[in-house]
Amino acid sequence: MKRSKTVVAVAVAAMAAVPGVAQADIYNPTTAEHIPTSYYYPAPAPTIDPPPMTFPPLDLTSPSPSDRSSPSAPRRDPVLGYRPSARVSKEGNRQLAALFAKRLGRRNVDRRRFLAEADKGTFRKAFAELIGPLGWSTTDFGDALAAYTVSSYMIANDIGELSGTERIGAQTIEQDLRARLRTNPAMKRSSARSKQLATERLNTITIVQIVQYANGDESARATQSDATRQAGLKTFGGDLTRVQLGNDGFEPRDG
Repeated sequence: MKRSKTVVAVAVAAMAAVPGVAQADIYNPTTAEHIPTSYYYPAPAPTIDPPPMTFPPLDLTSPSPSDRSSPSAPRRDPVLGYRPSARVSKEGNRQLAALFAKRLGRRNVDRRRFLAEADKGTFRKAFAELIGPLGWSTTDFGDALAAYTVSSYMIANDIGELSGTERIGAQTIEQDLRARLRTNPAMKRSSARSKQLATERLNTITIVQIVQYANGDESARATQSDATRQAGLKTFGGDLTRVQLGNDGFEPRDG
């Protein structure tokens, strides 16, 4: 995963529909009540059976060896994946437009432009290009959580592109999240609609925070990095700047 010029170019037109986002707090898409208000992005309208939000804890202990499989092509997981519906996508886009307006103020959001870009798949295309090198899927809740986790780590640590070892670590994060979610009773009960709404919302937020970071000046990036670190103290249960992505996922930072 990298903060590539291609991804930024694909998404920047849609970002123009929400100009206030560049000055706004970092958006945390979890629905956990303990997330600080300034870093909390409100949940969309209730989806009857929302999937659980679970994140990998930051490992501050010494890593142990493990055997991780190599990246595979995107697949539809029976528990975490879904067959996308155009109708549900449009529903989710309108939820996001309402949330942007609520969070930033209606005067700061060009709702018509945002929906035009979202409905034609601008954010979805950018997200697909972002995760493509990792072999992840755009229609999988586990991969959406993994992408948000890794992008948060990158922003908090001012990392523009993952190294080879960090790519392995990203795969470890993804595999661990998937294993935990597959056995979660609430996840197993989640409807396709619920999974799609949550996944596409999370994917869009991931792209928004990456494009926001890539287009910010030094001061704006420093502010966003610190906001992401602060949010991570609650979301991940630890400081994103005190860990690194190693073969076993989050590991204590060297030195």
